[in-house]
Amino acid sequence: MAGEVDKKRLGSLLAQARRRARPADYAGLAELRLAAGLPSVPEGRGRHVEGLTQQDIDLLLGRQPGAIYARLERGMIAHPKAELLRDVGHVLALEESEWVAVWLAIFGHQPPATLNSQSGFSVPEIWATVIHRNPMPAFISTVAWDVIDYNAAAEDLFGEMPPNIMRWILLTPPARGRSMRDWEQCWVPSALSQLRDACTEYSENPTLRQLHTEVIDDDLLRSVYHKAECWSRPEGEQRPMVHAGLRQEGVLSSASAEPFSSRGARVVFLEWTPGTVGAPE
Repeated sequence: MAGEVDKKRLGSLLAQARRRARPADYAGLAELRLAAGLPSVPEGRGRHVEGLTQQDIDLLLGRQPGAIYARLERGMIAHPKAELLRDVGHVLALEESEWVAVWLAIFGHQPPATLNSQSGFSVPEIWATVIHRNPMPAFISTVAWDVIDYNAAAEDLFGEMPPNIMRWILLTPPARGRSMRDWEQCWVPSALSQLRDACTEYSENPTLRQLHTEVIDDDLLRSVYHKAECWSRPEGEQRPMVHAGLRQEGVLSSASAEPFSSRGARVVFLEWTPGTVGAPE
């Protein structure tokens, strides 16, 4: 229920992450234990304890044993600070999906930012298999729209796969006349809306900052970028586009997926059909 910490879920997530952690991977942990008056290797009921103890987490957070972590894991801190959660997430090497699950368990909503600053720049290898076995044009891009993989159908559609999709749409004048039809009406508003959202969420990303700078330097793009309204981006939105391989006018639609483990990355599937936007099937 929103507003209430899901203590069972939170405890299970954090305890599981603790148990899988390898104490040997934490340089200086044994010394921290000894300095705190604890055995260098914790023992429990006649056997070595697996993973990290709750006291270990406190020590790795730079706190005294028992200071805060045990209460967090038991869900006894109603509104933990984001800085604490982020520090715990890094100590436990949480996956992005686990990071999201922790926030949902505590706050009932998605985290405002990823745990790993590199999230959104790579995807699990299975996604490469998915796009290369799919007959539809498909590509994978980072949070900044850099293309990191694509299939043969996508290259045939574009003629030459753009290194950065957002740059291709907004800042590649030759493509406007050669590939994109009705560029100002059908391509620009949605692309700028997406760019503005990404620049807000990932404000420190250098590629996005460069794209933002170049957009602001363009009189036409700048005027649209700063408009107050927000453009919707429905799945299947139609855009007129020339198929480079077929050299034929057609309509492009797209659907995208965001891998759980790489928030911000996009796996995009494209459908191109001959004809014009709005023409009856």
